[in-house]
Amino acid sequence: MDRQILASLFNNSALLLAMCLVYDSLALNRKTGQSLSSQAVSGFILGAIGVAVMVNPWHWHPGIIFDTRSILLCISGLFFGVVPTCIAMVLTCLYRLHLGGNGVLMGVFGIITSGALGIIWRQWGKKDPAQLSFREIYGFGVVVHLVLLSSMLFLPGPIVREALLYVGIPIMVIYPAATAILGMLMVSRHRHTQSEDALGKSEERFTYAMDATNDGLWDWDIVSDSGYFSPGYYRMLGYEPGEFPTSSESWLKLLHPEDRDRAFQANIDCVENRCESFEVEFRMQDKGGSWRWILGRGKAVSRDSDGKALRLIGTHVDITERKTAEVELQESEKRYREVFDNSFDGIFLLEVTEDQKLRILDVNATEERLIGISAAKIRGKYLEEFLPPEMAVSLTANYRRCIIAGTSQSYEESIEFKSGSSDFYTTLIPIANEMGRIYRIVGISHDITKRKQDEERVRESELMYRQLFELESDAIFLINAVTGEIIEANQTAETLYGYEREELLAMKNFQLSAEPQETRQATADKLNLVPIRIHRKKDGTVFPVEITASHFTWKGKAVHLAAIRDISERKRAEDERKELMAQLSQSQKMEAVGQLAGGVAHDFNNILTVIFGYAHILLTKMEPSSPLRHPMEQILLSATRAAELTQGLLAFSRKQVLTTTHLDLGEVIRETEKMLNRLVREDIELRVTVADRGPTVKADRGQIGQVLINLVTNAVDAMPSGGILTITVAVFEMDDLFVKTHGFGQPGSYAEITVRDTGCGMDTGTAKKVFEPFFTTKDVGKGTGLGLSIVYGIIKQHAGFIAVESEINFGTAFRIFLPLASSEAVAGAELKVQTILPQSGTETILLAEDDETVRAMNAMAFEGAGYRVLQAHDGQDAITKFIEHKEAVDLLVFDVIMPKKDGKRAYEEICAIRPDIKVLFISGYTKDIVLTKGVLEDEIFFIAKPFRPQELLVLIRDILDRQA
Repeated sequence: MDRQILASLFNNSALLLAMCLVYDSLALNRKTGQSLSSQAVSGFILGAIGVAVMVNPWHWHPGIIFDTRSILLCISGLFFGVVPTCIAMVLTCLYRLHLGGNGVLMGVFGIITSGALGIIWRQWGKKDPAQLSFREIYGFGVVVHLVLLSSMLFLPGPIVREALLYVGIPIMVIYPAATAILGMLMVSRHRHTQSEDALGKSEERFTYAMDATNDGLWDWDIVSDSGYFSPGYYRMLGYEPGEFPTSSESWLKLLHPEDRDRAFQANIDCVENRCESFEVEFRMQDKGGSWRWILGRGKAVSRDSDGKALRLIGTHVDITERKTAEVELQESEKRYREVFDNSFDGIFLLEVTEDQKLRILDVNATEERLIGISAAKIRGKYLEEFLPPEMAVSLTANYRRCIIAGTSQSYEESIEFKSGSSDFYTTLIPIANEMGRIYRIVGISHDITKRKQDEERVRESELMYRQLFELESDAIFLINAVTGEIIEANQTAETLYGYEREELLAMKNFQLSAEPQETRQATADKLNLVPIRIHRKKDGTVFPVEITASHFTWKGKAVHLAAIRDISERKRAEDERKELMAQLSQSQKMEAVGQLAGGVAHDFNNILTVIFGYAHILLTKMEPSSPLRHPMEQILLSATRAAELTQGLLAFSRKQVLTTTHLDLGEVIRETEKMLNRLVREDIELRVTVADRGPTVKADRGQIGQVLINLVTNAVDAMPSGGILTITVAVFEMDDLFVKTHGFGQPGSYAEITVRDTGCGMDTGTAKKVFEPFFTTKDVGKGTGLGLSIVYGIIKQHAGFIAVESEINFGTAFRIFLPLASSEAVAGAELKVQTILPQSGTETILLAEDDETVRAMNAMAFEGAGYRVLQAHDGQDAITKFIEHKEAVDLLVFDVIMPKKDGKRAYEEICAIRPDIKVLFISGYTKDIVLTKGVLEDEIFFIAKPFRPQELLVLIRDILDRQA
């Protein structure tokens, strides 16, 4: 690439840019327009610049020159438009023709295409030239000068190739870049011009707006206390511009004395930077002396370093008309409210919501009186929220017709309010918003009841029937208050008493009563609430009724309207409640007896323990041939029977000891079957299905028998007409599904006992309550309600579960699940009592017993067997004695219930001193703190009163011989 070519083209481009900068500076300093003459001037200037750059071209061959006129003309077409560009094109074409030479055609073609491409790009481009980027203008320059290169085809043939080869590359390097630079200069100029135009238009619009509204614009220089008031400011107050000074003092003089301090303070707050801007209303005196309301707004536009304002600007707007309108509106509202509140007609205002619902906005005092509801209770509520459904539907239909029509509607209506029935001539006036939608309805109700009285008399009968039939559940009678004649009766009355309507209308009210004299008296006394009476139906059935009556005059006659309600069901429910209360009382008495029985048995066991002890001691000292031996044996026999009696009392009070052993359930049920056979009647078949060897469980034999007896007794009572009672025993595997389905149990192996009857069965509600204490379905005196709750408690004590399945008329099944025990020897017959004293001992025993006779007897038995005995009369005394002899004591024998400190607490404190000490607890019943849910703890030895000395000594020896 020839450096001379590049330098020449670069210099020519620089010349173009310099001349354009001069032109741009001159153009920015004068106001240009879009008139044709202005465009022509621009065209001649652009043409002159084009000629200037052509005067200093780069001469390549004689008659062939290269310059930057193409850049000038394409930018002219893009930014200046058609007229200036065409003029510039003509001037440069003429000058090129003047120069002549071999490159004339190429030069003219380049001029035309460059200008034309700029004009086309301007006309068809999607952007305002002022928004073009450097990249876009550069691309435009590339296109223009590629076309320019094609103009070289007009050169003589031999030099076309040479021109393209040596000149084409420099042109494409310099010209597009120069085009982009000049274009960005024009972009900057256009943007500046647009900003000036926009600012000028904004100022012009603001001036027009201020002149059109007569609003005042003010500017206050706080430092010099000088300012500016716009012409509109003066006109707003009736002055000519400049007629009064622009100082704050002159402005304050025009303010109303009452508003002066407040208005000035608003300005000062802004000056002192207590607010950025302010707005205040005040009165100013115009030239005619009238006071005009002004809305003043202002803000600080500059502040010093301390934040104090140096200059405020703002507007003053005349709001006199608005304030006048507000006053007039207030006066109008006052007049409206006076008319609204004092009108003799009822007036109400409704809101029509978007979904066409109607809501009360306000009602006047007359409307309140008419409808009998205070405005406070219904204001803001929809019609259906406080009106009966039928009335709400009817009124809503009228109001919606008014909404649809869009015009006032008038009609007559009769409405039932709390205050009574009234007739109205109602006018509805719809109010539309600016969109034309009806959003309010004003209603005016004029009371025309007097005018409608004659028509109302004709409709009284129909209205009466409607009122009668609205009381659906009660029998309604309209009765002559003097004669008792039945004037009207509703359908419920016919159904209740069994008479036809014609029969009732021929009767008198006391003929329906089983107490006619009381009915006559109640009619004569005009009672509103009649005490419960007994009435009689047509078929002779009597039933209790409750009567409410209202008394009024109808068609000139004194009548009363009676509502008679059959309360048979309520009376039956009350009787059932009394019966249940009696049952509860009975159950409570039985429970109290049980508590008493348990206490008596406990105390009696202490006495029996003494009798057993001394009798056995005496018996062991007698010779077999002694004549006193037989009387002593009878004493022991009677004591044994007394012990059995106390065990019965403990069982009744559910305080017996659980003596659990490994039992064969099949054997237990077979042994109990004989007793069960005595419980069932001849019309009941007892079926017992058990294997020769049933499943083994760890249980109390007597308690399991008690469970079977209670369940069989209930089953017998459930089959008053006979049936089949089945008892079965089987092994049951309880899995997670069973537990989840039935809501009880734990997975594992169980022995299942099923007691099933074919009796009357129970409903679901009853079945859910059968295990509740005191719940019974039997008559009072025939059941305590404790049987099944005892069964439930026993099964729970054995870590088992019980469930009931029943259905009305299909019988009941009780399913008992007891955990299977490991295969151990099954308990057999009761062991015989030892008849000889066990081996004696020499250990030391600490005996704590609050009953002195029992303590003395036990001490004698221990000492007789060789033991050393320390005696204590309560738990605290036992602790004291132990501390004195803590190393010598080998065994504690403690009564459970003692004063000051019970046996269990005394044992725990002694264990803290000596953890290895052994203990034997004694008690008359098991409701003691030593027990856990009725079953003894495995680590603790226990013997229940009454007991024989041999039993006690055997157990003591066994405890002492056990390894710790």
